[in-house]
Parts: sequence; C-alpha cells; structure tokens
Amino acid sequence: MKNSYANRESHNAIPELTTVLNQSSEVIRQFITTSAIYCFASKTETATILNAFGNESGKTATSHHIYLLVFIEETKINATADLADLIAGTIPNGRATLLLHKTTSLRHLTANQKWCFKHMVDNSIDVYVNNTSPPYLHLDKEPVRKPELSRAYWNDRLRIANTYLESERQMEVWGMECVQHSMLHVAVEQVCLGIIEVVLGYHPNHYALNYLLDLCSICTTLPNEIFPRTTQEDQLLYRLLTTNFHTLRHAKCNFHGFTYTELLSKRCSEFIERAQIEMANELERITTV
Repeated sequence: MKNSYANRESHNAIPELTTVLNQSSEVIRQFITTSAIYCFASKTETATILNAFGNESGKTATSHHIYLLVFIEETKINATADLADLIAGTIPNGRATLLLHKTTSLRHLTANQKWCFKHMVDNSIDVYVNNTSPPYLHLDKEPVRKPELSRAYWNDRLRIANTYLESERQMEVWGMECVQHSMLHVAVEQVCLGIIEVVLGYHPNHYALNYLLDLCSICTTLPNEIFPRTTQEDQLLYRLLTTNFHTLRHAKCNFHGFTYTELLSKRCSEFIERAQIEMANELERITTV
C-alpha cells in the first residue's frame, strides 16, 4: 500500500521543496490565523519541455504537490479550496492539498483520528508552529488505532457506493446523463472516504471530489491510474465526474453523449472493484499488526 509520508531527511535534500513549503506557509498565515502547519506528504513531478521552435526544448520543469495538516484558530467559509487556489496562483511550481482543522476540535477526536493526527505530526516536516499557542492533541496515553472502526466505516461506504452504481447502470432515460454523472460522483466520493479512513484513519471535513481524489492518491495509485488527466478525453471525463452534483439544481436535461457516460461508468466500476480488493488487503494488514 502506497503511503508516502514526508520526512525531514528528504525535506533537507530538496531545496525547491523547502521554498514551496515556506511560501505556502506565508500564504496560509496571511489568509487565516494559524497555530501550526505540518507537511505529512509530498510528490515531485518532472516534465520535459518540448516545442516546435526548439527554444527551451529539452529543459525540464519540476513541480511539487504538498499535503499539509494545518491547525487554525478561526474558521472561514470555503477556506480549504480558497487556500489551495491561492497557493497554486502564487507559487508557480507549487500545489497544495490542505487538511484544515480548528485547534478546539482536537478535544473531540475519535480513537482513529487521534492515531492519525499523532502519526502525521510525528512523521512530518514542521513547516510552522506558533510557539505562543501550539496545537495540543489532548492525549493522556499513546493513541491506539481500532481497525474494527475502519472496517465498519469502509463496509458502509462500499454498500452506499454499490447502490448508487447499480442504480446508475439501470437508468435508461434519454437525456438524463447529468443525473448518471451525479450518481457516479456520489459512488466514487463514498469509496474515496472509505479509502482515506482505512489507510490514514482520517475523516475529511472538505468533500469536493477532486480534493478527495487528490488525498486518495497518497493512499493508492488507483485515482491516477483510472482517472488520468493526460488526454483531452481524460480531462473531459474527469470534469464530468468531479462536477458538484448540486449543479443539478440548474441542469438542462439535454443529451450530452452516451459514449462518454458509458466510458465514465466503466472507469468508476473499475475504481470501486479494485479499491475493494486493495482495502480488503489493507484491513487485513492493519488488523494483524
């Protein structure tokens, strides 16, 4: 199971990552009152620049996708998405997935959430800590993970996902592709939430599907394998899947192309089937540790 937690040694070895983390910290702290920022995972991608005129051709461009656990002193509506957009717009080679949690919420954590936060903090890069008001996890003893809670949560998510998927397959109403896409959206969302609980012991408080898929990508390779964004067709299918289902409030029931809907349905089915196998193995692993 892929679980790419960052560490201080790799941080020190990549100066560009240090710059991205420091710049991201500045953006976050200017936007919202912050107690601490921890980088618990990162991914570095390198692309070769090619163009028809030869200038710059052959050079490489490196980008960093960082995963930050951020403890905050206040709340702002849509802060998770707004901060991600600010970081992407401010730092040319940086992108961030943020886990925002108010420090007062740390008093009311489940056993698995305590284990998750303790594990993230202990195995992360300390990007920023406010020494006058650092976060406190309220731990009277070393947290112990409870696999049975993860198993029950996963089973519930899987049942809901399969119900939506089966209902989508049975739809034969012309012009209702937008409804089918929304059903697939919910099915994949449920599986993402289950994967994140099983692998990380974490319950997100932000539910945009592109966000959940990004978070899932440090748990498993399935999101990148099944929902790539390489070709124009890939990008179209990804947009159809991740569009917020609340857009149904204003949707027009027009025919959008059954071929794309059928292809998207097949990809979602593969995602759920393969996730079921991976999570069964992961649940077996954490139960026997």
